[in-house]
Amino acid sequence: MLVIGAILAGVGSYIFSEYIKPKPIFVNIQVFDDSDAHKPIKDASVWLGLNDVENKRTGDFGLVRFEVPRKHRKESVTPKIELAGYSRVPGRGEDKFVLDRSEMNFTYILKKDTPPTPEFDRSSYSSGAKASGAGDSFSQWYELCNDPKPGWMISESSFTLTGDRQCSAWSECRQSTNEPTKVCWQFRMQGHKEQTGGLFNQGNTGIQFSTGVLTVLWRKQT
Repeated sequence: MLVIGAILAGVGSYIFSEYIKPKPIFVNIQVFDDSDAHKPIKDASVWLGLNDVENKRTGDFGLVRFEVPRKHRKESVTPKIELAGYSRVPGRGEDKFVLDRSEMNFTYILKKDTPPTPEFDRSSYSSGAKASGAGDSFSQWYELCNDPKPGWMISESSFTLTGDRQCSAWSECRQSTNEPTKVCWQFRMQGHKEQTGGLFNQGNTGIQFSTGVLTVLWRKQT
């Protein structure tokens, strides 16, 4: 009798586990990128929004498999799929689905986020007309810097000398400050000795005027 009882108990346990005990619902979710090859995405975080079902991360094949308690049958779930630098492609995968089958399969597509286009602004700064030295002498050093622009950084800059002289032609130009938010240039000009002396140049000092122009391309800080 004991043997028969043990057999019946085993058969009963098998019948309960196979036919009577509520079976879980299995949800398989696979995540791909939006390339032509649709490559599987690894390490994407997937959550079904159920408090008793932990989130998982996709493996090498972009796949996760959830075992959902049977009590959630007929419930509507909203899966949440996240990966830094990626966003879901609208219309590529169910936004919501009902847990109405014992085995469910879903596919989602993620695309890389496009970095925001940086905002630029160009500004020019003028030294105004500056005098050269007299005769063949050089003037003092003049300096031209950009004005402050809070919230912006300098992406690139350039300096030119206009008017009587140009940089490196009877003049000297040099950058004196090069910082993320401030650029300065110094310059000086040689006078015109050929314009002094002689019968027709009485009182002419040979001083002429040039203007420094600093151009700055600003980039908005994010």
